[in-house]
Amino acid sequence: MGRCVRVGKIAKAHGIRGEVKVYPYSRDPEALAAYGVVYLGPVVDDDALALDEVPSSFQRFEVVRCRTQGKFAIVALAGMDNRNEAEACAGLELWVDEALLPPAGEDEFYWHEVVGMRAVTGEGRDLGLVRRLFETGAHDVLVIGDERREYLVPARQEFIERIDLHEKVLVVRPLPGLLEANE
Repeated sequence: MGRCVRVGKIAKAHGIRGEVKVYPYSRDPEALAAYGVVYLGPVVDDDALALDEVPSSFQRFEVVRCRTQGKFAIVALAGMDNRNEAEACAGLELWVDEALLPPAGEDEFYWHEVVGMRAVTGEGRDLGLVRRLFETGAHDVLVIGDERREYLVPARQEFIERIDLHEKVLVVRPLPGLLEANE
């Protein structure tokens, strides 16, 4: 397996048959079923969205079934047969092989693809690195910066000119006054 990507976190056990309630990091809770195999492990780093390889301490599980319950997914994993086993997994994160992710749509990207990218304006001004992203409910927000400054840029088409995954460069169209406010 190559790179692995963080896709969710186990909130708690669900029921008595070993199912777990998962908070998925995607907008589609049932996407977990499509992966087939997940790896469970402790939080490695809050900002680490992808790892170059699966740590040996992570446990491999096949996804038996998955259903949606609100914004959560109820997941049955092969070999996890009772509530005690499921309770022991609370707080663990789910990781999958990056190759199993469906291709991003046109004008879409995965968070793990842009974190760490160099961010520049259309005029070539270096803003620093994309450090992380967060959700606001209305849209995602890019946190861009260096040790001296930080810029918050909506991750919306009107504020992103181009993403070059090969060169690892994100070209942004900042809001008027954003750059000056952080000088």
